[in-house]
Amino acid sequence: MSNTSITDMSTDNSQLFINIFSNTIDGILITDAISGNSDEIIIKYGNKVFCDMFHISEKDIKGKSFKSLPQSERIFYILNELTLSNTKIETQRIPLINYGIEGEFYDFELDIIPIFELQQLSKWALTFRDVSDRVAPMVSKLKQTESFNKIILENSPDCLKILDNEGKLKFMNYNGLCQMEIDNFEEFEDKYWWDLWGKGNENIVKKAVDKAIHGDVAQFTAYCPTAKGTPKWWNVNVIPVVNDEKQGVYQLLSVSRDITEQRRIEEEIKDHNKNLESKVVERTQELILKNVELERINSEMELFNRVASHDLQEPLRKIQMFTSRIIDSDDKLGDAKGQFDKIMATTKRMRSMIQSLHEFTATKDTDESKEDCQLPIIINKAIEDLEDEIKISNAQIYFEDLPMIRGYKTLLYQLFRNLIQNSIKYAKKNVHPVIKFSYSVIDEDEILFENASKAKEFHEILVNDNGIGFDNSYSEKIFEPFERLHGKHEYSGTGIGLSICKSIMLNHKGWIMVDSEPGIGSTFKLYFPKYS
Repeated sequence: MSNTSITDMSTDNSQLFINIFSNTIDGILITDAISGNSDEIIIKYGNKVFCDMFHISEKDIKGKSFKSLPQSERIFYILNELTLSNTKIETQRIPLINYGIEGEFYDFELDIIPIFELQQLSKWALTFRDVSDRVAPMVSKLKQTESFNKIILENSPDCLKILDNEGKLKFMNYNGLCQMEIDNFEEFEDKYWWDLWGKGNENIVKKAVDKAIHGDVAQFTAYCPTAKGTPKWWNVNVIPVVNDEKQGVYQLLSVSRDITEQRRIEEEIKDHNKNLESKVVERTQELILKNVELERINSEMELFNRVASHDLQEPLRKIQMFTSRIIDSDDKLGDAKGQFDKIMATTKRMRSMIQSLHEFTATKDTDESKEDCQLPIIINKAIEDLEDEIKISNAQIYFEDLPMIRGYKTLLYQLFRNLIQNSIKYAKKNVHPVIKFSYSVIDEDEILFENASKAKEFHEILVNDNGIGFDNSYSEKIFEPFERLHGKHEYSGTGIGLSICKSIMLNHKGWIMVDSEPGIGSTFKLYFPKYS
């Protein structure tokens, strides 16, 4: 539209405008512009469609105040803002205005068109388009959606509440009323939500509401008794509900879950853990005291070991020495010589027992570091040191393809020396001892003992002999200290050699066992963890 007024138009143009003005399907209203400090807008013209829309006579509308129209405040505010703004005034469209006219509601689209005269704003042309028919299906759908949402709210097992964007309580579902033991919701409606939580929780609830109003989901856990005083704990989520991006958050949805039982269980677990911690502390103190006692016993054992290996050996050595001198220097001892021989044999055996005890305790506490040990080298060293016994018994020892073991070299030497010596000692009369070593790798599933090392594979070393053997029912007993299957006069020894072997194997987190048959021989089985 040009910058001219209706009265300045030519007759033809005026007539054209009047035809459009009178026959359009839209309601048109022409008003003066606001001038100066006036807060009044005067209506100049209104077409028949507009007058029918608002149930006003065409004659009565001219010259009336714009504010006399129903619900005109919002439009007046917009016109005033546009007039006072310093920016260029252009046509404005307001998508939807809901008008209540004589008890009925209509939906309009509104265009606000500025009319200029001599580049000055002089009038406004307002066009109202009735879109009620177009909006009706949307309203129906909205009502259906609200009905569906209400069904969801009412059937939720949680306590659901709707708050307005000021934090006032507007709705609570049925399950929520039951959980909160509320008989009359009207007593709580329109009250600030945080007032229902008590002074102790007021700040935390206010912060959650404020966070949700600004568009973020808020969460908190707090104690709040019911309306009838039943103590309860709640886990709460406060969710912002947005109508559209421009309008922003217009209400809040609070989802409160009763976690009273969960909290009770958590408290029970905490109490249980406290009791458990107390018992652990008590048990730890007991273990500390026992450890102190064990250290004392170990110190005494070390003292005994030192005394046994040095101080006790010395008087026994002297007894042997003086007895030997008496026997060698006096040819007239007669029957007494036999008694002296017994003294010699007894002291020799006692010295041997003391030495064995020393060796047994030494296997349990070694300062030696583990290293890679080549078993063929260690076994050859044991054979070399037992050369005299091997020659006397004419023993034959065979081994090949034995592995490298991660272990204590000194203890491994003692282990294989004891086993070779044991096979020679218990050889059959008039039969040369034959001792064979064999080797294989087995899986942890094949072992018959507790896997202390947690290794997946084991070195299995078999030491087989053709000796006198024994009843296999004694296969565990022979590894106990001082346990003998034969009389001390039949076979020499202290009865502790195989106990030392077992102790050495345990020191390597391994195991030793034996299969035997009288008159056939024995097979000792050694299992060492196989490390990568």
